[in-house]
Amino acid sequence: MSTAQSILIIHIGSISETVLSIPALRSLRKHLPQARLTVAASRPGSEIIRLSESADEILTFARLERELFLPQRLIGNVQQYRALRQRMFDTAVVLQSNLESSWLTRSIHANDFIGSTKQARRKVGALDKLKQMVLPPQMPLHLAQDYLKRLEPLGVRPLETEPRLQTSHSANERFEKFLKKRHIELGELMIGIHAGMGRGKERWPMERFASVASRMIHNFDARVLVFAGPHERGLARSIVKKVGGKKIIAMESQRLEDVVSAAARLSLLVANHSGLAHIASAVGAAVVTATGAMIPKTRDLLSRNHVHVRATSVSSVGEEEVFDAACRLLKRNRSSAFSSFSS
Repeated sequence: MSTAQSILIIHIGSISETVLSIPALRSLRKHLPQARLTVAASRPGSEIIRLSESADEILTFARLERELFLPQRLIGNVQQYRALRQRMFDTAVVLQSNLESSWLTRSIHANDFIGSTKQARRKVGALDKLKQMVLPPQMPLHLAQDYLKRLEPLGVRPLETEPRLQTSHSANERFEKFLKKRHIELGELMIGIHAGMGRGKERWPMERFASVASRMIHNFDARVLVFAGPHERGLARSIVKKVGGKKIIAMESQRLEDVVSAAARLSLLVANHSGLAHIASAVGAAVVTATGAMIPKTRDLLSRNHVHVRATSVSSVGEEEVFDAACRLLKRNRSSAFSSFSS
């Protein structure tokens, strides 16, 4: 396996899933430095993988469930699919199992397949079923660990355990201009707020995000950036309007690389358990999330600088708990600036 020169990695997933795949992709890159790594990814996932510097080639595919009614993107899928059918790979690895990966693996030409659904079904025999009935259920692996485990047939061992993202030079320059235009000086405390979440998922109440933002401005004289995805702009503007004043600004960039650069400048992000929370964590910002799960989940953030404030539902997460967690992280990370603060 270690002699494979052309490897296709299929990972057409969400932003969160893609960020959590970075340790596996970077470990693969370091284990097989001479191999050519091609990654099939979602549209936002492509930007994440590019910034992770873990692939030689990235093929972008629309997510069928979410972009079914965007004809141009579906046409792009067909074109990419046809081009992919003409190629031959030494190994194809299904890193993220879903509808898109099943669709792609049907016609990909590779000498070896790793992690395909057919392969997984063949491996579940009578002994495995007996073990499932007799042995106590095991805690599921964190998704990042699961991705690493899928690469074990290639001899890959975890060389990195936490996702790490780089920022792009051009995006950094655009963000500097954004700050300069709004008279934000280098070194000012900058707090991020992201009240959005995936479609159909429960969000922490907007009013609590606004209240936390107000308290950050009042207590720490912080600048607050309210992040908004393509479908969240009204939500971000509502928070800005509710808080009021010049210290709070809506950050409504459509470019994911701009969002990554902005997140890298934050001292802290307060958010739902969203893709942006994973991005901020991967660029080194402290992160507090309102999380509607009392026990750790397979898609939790992976960093040494975050707090999941948990409750049985997102709406049950208390504002004081989130604010206190945010203050603790700020105190830990900026002790010189907040030496007078006492928790």
